[in-house]
Amino acid sequence: MEDRSRWMYLRNCTCEEYLGGLNSFLTVAEADMLNGQKSSMWCPCVDCENEKQYSNYMTVHAHLIIRGFMDDYRYWNKHEEEGVNDRDQAQAAGGEEAPFDNQDLCDKDVAEIVANYDAVHLAENLDEM
Repeated sequence: MEDRSRWMYLRNCTCEEYLGGLNSFLTVAEADMLNGQKSSMWCPCVDCENEKQYSNYMTVHAHLIIRGFMDDYRYWNKHEEEGVNDRDQAQAAGGEEAPFDNQDLCDKDVAEIVANYDAVHLAENLDEM
């Protein structure tokens, strides 16, 4: 594995070295997505921190140019590469769960939640009468 920390954490995310490395990452991530017959890829940007997925690799590309990579993502293990990052070990030791991610909700899920919410409030209102 090349020394990724050299290009992944450059301050200038539009320089030739960063963009070349970013293209290498996206090639690996897209191959993982296609080979694994996945419909989306994890985004390792500073804000998403591999907790959000996007079906369009250009979204991940834009996030990584605008926001940069999250800390300590030397091993691209969310993109089918072997290895454990320090942050993975810390999360496993602390038993942290990923926060609720509404990116996974589809329109049907939202409609069902709204219907259940309305039914509960209707029942509460009837009880008060």
